[in-house]
Amino acid sequence: MKSSVPCLDLPRKIGYSAYRLFLSLWQDGMETTAQKLFYRVRSGKFIVREKYFQGKSRQPDRIYRLWREARRMSDSDLDEMREKSRKLSYQPLISIVIPVYRPGLPFLRRAIRSVREQCYPKWQLCVCDDGSNDPASRELLEEEAAGDARIICAFEEKNGGISSASQKAAALAQGDFIAFMDQDDLLSPDALYRAAERLNDDPSWDILYSDNDKVDLNETHCEVYFKPEYSPDEILCHNYIGHLTVMRKKLFDDIGGFLPGFDGAQDFEILLRAEERTDRIAHLPYVLYSWRKTPGSTASSPGAKRYAYESGLKSLESAFRRRGMEGTVEVTDEQGLYRCRFAVRDPSDVSLLLSLDGSSGTGSLRKTIAHAAAADREVLVHFRGPPDERALRAAESAGARIVADDGPAGSPAVLNRLARESRGRTLVFVTRDFEPPPNGWIEALLEPAQRKGVGAVGPKILGPDGTILHGGYVLGLGGFLGSAFAGVPDDAVIYNQPHRLIRNAIAVSSWCMAVDRRSFELAGGFDERLLSPHKDLDLGLALRKAGRYVVWTPFCVLRVASNGAGNMARPEGLDESERRLREKWPEALSRPDFYYNPNLTREYFDFSPDAG
Repeated sequence: MKSSVPCLDLPRKIGYSAYRLFLSLWQDGMETTAQKLFYRVRSGKFIVREKYFQGKSRQPDRIYRLWREARRMSDSDLDEMREKSRKLSYQPLISIVIPVYRPGLPFLRRAIRSVREQCYPKWQLCVCDDGSNDPASRELLEEEAAGDARIICAFEEKNGGISSASQKAAALAQGDFIAFMDQDDLLSPDALYRAAERLNDDPSWDILYSDNDKVDLNETHCEVYFKPEYSPDEILCHNYIGHLTVMRKKLFDDIGGFLPGFDGAQDFEILLRAEERTDRIAHLPYVLYSWRKTPGSTASSPGAKRYAYESGLKSLESAFRRRGMEGTVEVTDEQGLYRCRFAVRDPSDVSLLLSLDGSSGTGSLRKTIAHAAAADREVLVHFRGPPDERALRAAESAGARIVADDGPAGSPAVLNRLARESRGRTLVFVTRDFEPPPNGWIEALLEPAQRKGVGAVGPKILGPDGTILHGGYVLGLGGFLGSAFAGVPDDAVIYNQPHRLIRNAIAVSSWCMAVDRRSFELAGGFDERLLSPHKDLDLGLALRKAGRYVVWTPFCVLRVASNGAGNMARPEGLDESERRLREKWPEALSRPDFYYNPNLTREYFDFSPDAG
């Protein structure tokens, strides 16, 4: 594993902040830069923190430029897509909805041109001018509509807000699907073709979404966002789906379209309602949409439109009420990221199941058990070999039940036995010796498990030096299977900050894992033929097959007690274990990880773009 922890002194921090200031002036202009400075002064974030990268490059946009150059579409590529478009057996009409209000005319003209340059020809552009009362913009729109019958425009006398304008633009749509676009953004020429192509593979998809980047005032593409496949727990943290979104028109109509009162987060709010009706949501792993960084836009400055984040909070609170979910939604320190805190049902109906070697530290063990016992939770402890006398007394004095078993600590057979002999509705496995955990760690682990459909939850696990050891497993990362964020400092600023939000993962580590008992039984428990981490991945795949999701939360943080506790040495028999796992799950293991974009690096562990 490659890792390098940056040690930045004050002069370097000041120098980097100055570099970012001049870069912003060049890319975004004076007005946007002033907005950024105002936001930083108001929030107390005077110093711009340098992004952490495990690779050699410290310039993420340079990596992305290399990525774009390597994948640049030639004229012949686009011609081939146009030819394929004409031969598609299913050619849905896609209506693109654009609300317009006092636009920058060059940007609006460029946005419309990006629609007209689509390789897929069966589109309709529906524009509603929301009371701009600007003769120049009206003339531009009427000119565009006169030049192409696929462009339809409506003009409102009074400004009603972006939700109202979006709904009125959607009312013009005659398509089978509608796509959402802002007035100054850009579509890639292959955007609609990629959607139509996917619908030809499977016409049952109701929502399709793509990756996106941003484009600055100099038409430079930057700040790419490579997204996971549909992640019902991540979308409760932020609108990761964003642009480009293509939605079946019937679904849009059935849920009532855009609702008033959510301006700035209207796309987020409608997605939350839509996913309550369908799980036929497909991710297109292509950068098909570019979000324009203009003065006053959230693409340029996170503090530019605070009302958008307030509307996002309101959208999540509305979703809680509709879904009958008990709990609260909190705004995090990261602009635009939220934490949904579900009320824990039956907090005492939990079994804490520890399987440790006999030399586990008594202080951390006693505190771990005592915290669970204080909440009237059942505690079972298995020691590998003869336990240290102090550890045994600590376990017994805290009210734990000792389970005698000759099996190795953390082995699947031992964990399955602990599960059978326990009675809790939720099982919390612990197979590593952690430092005394903070109060409330079990509750933080249990909160995400309250959402219907969640089968297992894992915490953020840190090493003694404060770097992340485990952030959920990722297929193909650093080899066959790797841990997200391994070696990344816990306080680092990394690309798109995925280590700061609750995420779906293909699996989490049994070093610490909360599992719904019913889901555990449906999955068949741990496969006793497999070693770690293969038994954990097998459980994650079995849970997915049973219709359950696996979740990783950064809000439950555990730190291993010593380097030995976090030893990643390759155990004997691991190759045979991997062979058995591959035989058991040939289809699932032959494709990319559901929650790790194929355009992200496989060499490093920091979720940065692949420069190859």
